[in-house]
Amino acid sequence: MKCKYKLQLAAFFMSILMLAACKPNQIMATITPKEAGLTGQWSMKCEQSKTVYGYHYKKVFTFEKNSLQTTLGYYKDTTKGGETCRSQALGFLATFNSYIVLGKTTSPGTRDEHTDMNINTTRVRLAPMDDEHLADFNRPGWNAGVYSGFGQTDWKKNDLKNISNVPAAIIEFHIGTSLPDIFQISRDPNDLRILKMGDKLGNLDQDGRPLMLEKIYATFDNF
Repeated sequence: MKCKYKLQLAAFFMSILMLAACKPNQIMATITPKEAGLTGQWSMKCEQSKTVYGYHYKKVFTFEKNSLQTTLGYYKDTTKGGETCRSQALGFLATFNSYIVLGKTTSPGTRDEHTDMNINTTRVRLAPMDDEHLADFNRPGWNAGVYSGFGQTDWKKNDLKNISNVPAAIIEFHIGTSLPDIFQISRDPNDLRILKMGDKLGNLDQDGRPLMLEKIYATFDNF
């Protein structure tokens, strides 16, 4: 058999092996966050927190290039306007700055399509927003879910404090560790762009990546 035909045959069998090794419902993503349509600001409606008891919260995602800033405002239920996230009930703020890397896309072209995203948090800042929470943050032993004063006693009202170098905060918020997530961008019946992230309280795979998307979602605000 001539060398030319041997090479063609080898290439044919190699392509068959590569196709067999790939799962049919997954494709490898090489797109950037901008190409994926993430770039810009996405805002969630007021929601009851499932992890910080006694609070509602609003979340805003801001994507720019390969960075993500997540801002959460927590509103106390016992304060008037808390259940609708009115400004007078805002107890404290949290901001997370992260570096993101996109991965494979699963079930492309279907309603369940979603793309892997790894999130590496590099900075966490917290701020008490009223006198009550200012006292709480400065008081040892107080906590609201994963949030506390982290042993710091110089908190100031309405002043975001960087706690990224505090050992307890590094552990609690996995600062510097790449965490697996998923996302999906779609449109609602009114043609509004919506963003869903992974349901971290649901089932996870062996790597800790959510298997399902959250039911709650964020809507696109601007470029």
